[in-house]
Amino acid sequence: MSPTREEVAALLEVLEGLPHTEWLTPAEAAHRAAIELGDEELLWWADHQLWTAWSYSGGERTRALPYFVRMVTQLEAQPDWWDDEYTRYTLWAYKGAVMTALSTPDISLDQIEGFIGSMRANYARFGRPDRSVLMTEYRVRRHTHGYPAADELFAQWTEMPRDDLSDCEGCEPTSLALHAAELGRWEEAARISLHVLEEASLHCSEQPQHICAAAVEPLLRTGEIEGARWAHLTGCRLSGHNPHDALEMARHVSNAARAGEPLRALELMEARRRLGFGDPMAELTWLAMGAGALGILAAEHPDLDVHVHADLTETAAGARDRLQAEALSLAARFDDRNGTDTVSTWVRAAFAPEPLPGLDLPVSGLDRVRPAAGEDFATLVQDPIAADARRREIREAEDDLALVALGAAWIDADLPDPATAQALVAAAELDWVAGFVHLRRNEPALLEAAQQRGLRRLRTAGRDAKAALWEMFRLRPPIQEVDDDAIARATDWHAQAASHPDPIEVARAHQAYGEVLHAGQRFDEAAGFYEGALVMLTSVSPDDGEALRLQARILARQAWLPGADSDRLLGEALDRARTAGAGTALLLAQVVQFRLGSGHPDTADSVCEFLDQAGTENDFAAWGAVPLATHPEAMPATERAIPLIQRIVVRAQGTPEGWQALRALADLSLRSGRLLEVAELADQGLRIAESAAFPADEVELGTSHLHMLAAQANDALGDPARAAHHARAYLATVGDNDRRAWALTVIAQHSGLAMDWENALASAQAEGDPANASEAIQGGVLALRREHGPGPALELIDREQPRLAAMTDDEGFTDFITGVCEHWRARMQGDQGGNAEPAFVAAQEAFERADGPQQAIRVRLEHGHWLHRSGRTAEAIEVFRTTAEAAAPLGLTDEAQSAAYEWSEALAELGRDEEAAEVARRFGLTD
Repeated sequence: MSPTREEVAALLEVLEGLPHTEWLTPAEAAHRAAIELGDEELLWWADHQLWTAWSYSGGERTRALPYFVRMVTQLEAQPDWWDDEYTRYTLWAYKGAVMTALSTPDISLDQIEGFIGSMRANYARFGRPDRSVLMTEYRVRRHTHGYPAADELFAQWTEMPRDDLSDCEGCEPTSLALHAAELGRWEEAARISLHVLEEASLHCSEQPQHICAAAVEPLLRTGEIEGARWAHLTGCRLSGHNPHDALEMARHVSNAARAGEPLRALELMEARRRLGFGDPMAELTWLAMGAGALGILAAEHPDLDVHVHADLTETAAGARDRLQAEALSLAARFDDRNGTDTVSTWVRAAFAPEPLPGLDLPVSGLDRVRPAAGEDFATLVQDPIAADARRREIREAEDDLALVALGAAWIDADLPDPATAQALVAAAELDWVAGFVHLRRNEPALLEAAQQRGLRRLRTAGRDAKAALWEMFRLRPPIQEVDDDAIARATDWHAQAASHPDPIEVARAHQAYGEVLHAGQRFDEAAGFYEGALVMLTSVSPDDGEALRLQARILARQAWLPGADSDRLLGEALDRARTAGAGTALLLAQVVQFRLGSGHPDTADSVCEFLDQAGTENDFAAWGAVPLATHPEAMPATERAIPLIQRIVVRAQGTPEGWQALRALADLSLRSGRLLEVAELADQGLRIAESAAFPADEVELGTSHLHMLAAQANDALGDPARAAHHARAYLATVGDNDRRAWALTVIAQHSGLAMDWENALASAQAEGDPANASEAIQGGVLALRREHGPGPALELIDREQPRLAAMTDDEGFTDFITGVCEHWRARMQGDQGGNAEPAFVAAQEAFERADGPQQAIRVRLEHGHWLHRSGRTAEAIEVFRTTAEAAAPLGLTDEAQSAAYEWSEALAELGRDEEAAEVARRFGLTD
């Protein structure tokens, strides 16, 4: 049943009471409801709210752009329901859209200029001053050519009077202060910053935290040490755990290190190591400034272990080198897009920043180089039992600082689980203390991880009852102790039951305690076979509904035994469930699962009966729809299954069943090609996993699955940065697996680094995966050429081509591999000024054998270009001619016209103008 207009409007209104950083999940729900309703005006509002949500999400901000484009489409169409308020909201959004596009190197300057052109035209159309347009053009120029080159546009923008589309009076000064600072006008930058910091009426959702980040350096340089310290501490408190403020935190990290507080900078970096970046520019700023800060730290402590990566322990020097390499690689992508070297120049400068006057911050209690409370906790936690004994002493002394330091040391120790039960329990108690540290740091996700780790260790040690009680206290202050008497009372009965010599007596005792399900299970175990269990249940309570439901369950379990009469047993189970008034959808699901793949004549009817029944029962009965969604025989009924799975996702939020359903829906959406939906569902599922109290092993498996789906979807959507992020997370959650080569290939596509392509190639060869191996060798060749020149790239081709050809018996694929390698060989030989012609010919012939006419045509076209560049124009003309004439009958129109254009141009160079004109006319190159 579709939602009403009032219900959709109510969903949108919910957002107004939330901070922007918490909008995403409810905005997605409102957007789906608006689409289902089909109301264009509400859908425009939903587009606007989802645009805002993605812009502030701390995730991939480019996901906001499609919603912005739809807003502009309605602005320009001016439908009957349009309102002037909508015009202002859309014109305002142009500023963010351009900056989002500018901050992503995969979006071309032509597209960005298109946004600005549309902005200028619509501002003029609706009678608005172009002040904000000039500001946007200034920001683009500043990024592509640097602050000095943008100074003229800065003056044009700031000399115009403010209007209602200008950034607010608190936010605009951040840009003014940064511009003044970059040009060395420190007094001016300090004056602007202090005005916003001291005037509370100028504060908004982004202030004062953004001006805090801009203010620290000017205030330090002008002697305002107290003001700088206040701006730093306040900015870190407001921005430290906000994924949207990665760029601001990068400034705080850099300023702290430059002002004599490199350990403070490290602490800030480690606290954000599991947070993402809003866009590649924020990531680049974090990498470059972080590398500079680590460089200062490594000068004093090169071998200090640091945790600035979510999944790695590195030395300070090693982390510095890694961040530098990643920053330079990302900067090169921006410069390739911009056609300048401005970004790379800035990045290299950030690696070696100038020192600043000292901030004189207080010593941190978590300082690993200067141990708190005079104790070497890092050594102590190597022995969990001794560390736990010391924990108890510290608790009795009520020394909070030492307790926090002990917890921090345990976090940093990152030790494997000890072997003995006693050590496991002691380690779990220290995890509890580590959780207290995360609570103090306001790190809810890391708090949850520490508590889950403690629960897992308790269960491994066989302390299930204690773990269960602990779980009850999980969301309360983590320092709370579990009452030992309560544990003893809870474990007494189950401990006796587990060791009782007569399982029938145990079963009856379970029944006396009202534990009917346990009784049925014990009867089943006591009888040793299903018939005995059924007799026991019938004799104990022949008319009891719960007993009948248990009988139904046992019959259903019996149906899956080898050689069982499954149809009969499942039929009896259904009869008893119906007699008990119980739901039958889950039993029907078992009927369907049995019949799928068995060739049963009533399979299709069973599927439909189940779907109808599941649709009328509770949401968890509908869970049985999930296996149907992915089974080939059930695909005709998939459309009936999807709404049931969606119902679980919506109504069972926060439960393991709802989370499993969301993953199944994302999986099905990927199979159906609904890539944007897959990406949204995967992100939603990962956010749920961060805060939900699910079993740790289920979280690990589920997040691995979601990261894999998200990586596949974003890879197909052409979003390499986001795909690589999820591929890395996928590898971190599952370790060695049969998709490792694929994941490493996705990572290499984003980084472009030769070492990443070599890792992907080695993994693909180990897995016997020729497709990913082929892609890896191509990427490796490109990377080596870029990093070291064509010589090493040719060596890679020579070394790996025979190995690739030996990976498969498929002659067609072997020819394809040969074509790929020879094509790249020709390019590298051409780069070296050598004779590339034999390699071009070999590549063309291999592609033709592999039935790849388009690839062969493209190689021929490139062969012609090489001949033309080599001064062999007559030979090039012949290659272009044969290529154009071969491509046209194959329907390869673009290739035919490209070859014809080159043919015509080469003829014109030789003065054969009439022939050139005839070629252009023949292939439709002229009007």
